[in-house]
Amino acid sequence: MDAKLKAHRFDPPGGWRWPCRFSLEELKEIYLKLFGYNWFELNADRPFKSIKTFHVGKDGLYGAVRLEDGGYKHLESRTIEDLDWFLFIGASFGKVGPSWSWEWWMTNPLYDRLDRDSAMISLDLYST
Repeated sequence: MDAKLKAHRFDPPGGWRWPCRFSLEELKEIYLKLFGYNWFELNADRPFKSIKTFHVGKDGLYGAVRLEDGGYKHLESRTIEDLDWFLFIGASFGKVGPSWSWEWWMTNPLYDRLDRDSAMISLDLYST
């Protein structure tokens, strides 16, 4: 398998895949309701038609996630595995606001929640 494709799909050495914890509908709800993005769309221009990638964002801007290492990525052309992975390693997400400056970030309640049960409990606690 192509090394670039493996990295894109978060295949670490050893051959295991990141097990997606949420369904596509659950991921849409998390990104739209929890982080305030207002679009979650299938990328029609994806280079590998067999791999579904999605665009997530607010108005005309792509959403963003700040990673545990301090960097950040825009939510452009991401698979559902990518989007689920970012809920585990993303310390914070871009909030709805006039800019994507560092002041406009919110804490990710799903950060570091590896299994589905702890992630769902975190979602329940956050939404109440």
